[in-house]
Amino acid sequence: MKSLILLINTFVAVTLTFAQKQTIDDNKYRNIPIIALENKIEHDGSFRYSFENGDGTRAEQNGELKYVDNENAGEAVQGGYSYQGDDGKVYSLTYTADENGYRPVGDFLPTPPPIPPAIARAVEYLKSLPPPKQ
Repeated sequence: MKSLILLINTFVAVTLTFAQKQTIDDNKYRNIPIIALENKIEHDGSFRYSFENGDGTRAEQNGELKYVDNENAGEAVQGGYSYQGDDGKVYSLTYTADENGYRPVGDFLPTPPPIPPAIARAVEYLKSLPPPKQ
């Protein structure tokens, strides 16, 4: 029994030793300097941050406390970022996030297909009907 426990412990130790050995490609993961960094938080709950890296990656975001009504408060945030992809193209995205949800805008984002005409007509017809009686 002691031999079996020793064998299992040895197997676990060897497995963990090999699992920890990882190689990192230094050319792919290089240190990228931060060229600019701003981070402001105001007493009224508003904030602004932005940064730019040495590889051209940029991001910025502005936010403020927003009262939807007397009982509900939240944040309204606008921002954006851009970076150079592996294909050499620069990808840019802007966004707004508030009580209406997160709404990103970017040329590279997928777009839904157009609504088929028959479905559009059906939706318009349904909108023209009176509300159902309950």
